[in-house]
Amino acid sequence: MPKIKLEGLNIDESYQRPLQMPWIKKRMGSFCHISASSITINKRPDGSLWVMDGQQRRALAMANGIKRLDYTMSHLKTVAEEALVYNRLNDRTNLSSWNRFNALICGRDPQTVAMDKLVKSTGFVLAPTNTNNPLAVTSLASTSVMFRRDKDLLFDTLVFIKEVWLGVPGSLAYLFIQGIFSFLAHTKGQDNFSRKRALRELAKTNPLTIASQAPAITGGTSTSDTVRGIVVGLCRAYNKPFKRKDSPGKLKMPEES
Repeated sequence: MPKIKLEGLNIDESYQRPLQMPWIKKRMGSFCHISASSITINKRPDGSLWVMDGQQRRALAMANGIKRLDYTMSHLKTVAEEALVYNRLNDRTNLSSWNRFNALICGRDPQTVAMDKLVKSTGFVLAPTNTNNPLAVTSLASTSVMFRRDKDLLFDTLVFIKEVWLGVPGSLAYLFIQGIFSFLAHTKGQDNFSRKRALRELAKTNPLTIASQAPAITGGTSTSDTVRGIVVGLCRAYNKPFKRKDSPGKLKMPEES
């Protein structure tokens, strides 16, 4: 198998995850050609060479003084194509959901781009949990579930939250998005439901208060219990009584993975 010179290869940070230094340091001194699978390179139309898969192995090899590695070469024309190949080649690795999201956005994956566009159209933004932005949607998993289930209802949910509370504290964001989504799904089509009244009544409440009361409502502390408690709290704030058949325990919630 041919070997490629490691120095001078490029890394595209728009879709690649950062170097995993703990992984590299742990393997210092033990790297050998036999244990390394080939790295995957793309030769862009301008002739430049870019690592699509194997940047961690490349960094480890160079740290151990190894100058060349086995490789396979592709001739993709766009960064988007590179990003999709990167995502596919790393399908079984421990990429974070945000690493994978960025790769899919860069690769212009239709479903991911459409979800991102919908969220941004409401004034919210998909962002990791370490952000302090009250308009950050921090859970890709539950957002993806809701997007696949009912795009229009997800849009209504985010607009509803923004109109009532101008956003929700980051630690509660995905719980309230699930809760409002389920609340709107539960009341959708009901003759006695008034969106204007719901906005007016819920604006009088504090999301932190509703969240703090959720465990007492359901008797549990799991994500599902909290979301169900939020749904009940929202309905109580709206002053809409529940019948037994409407029990939130029977509502199917998008689960956080």
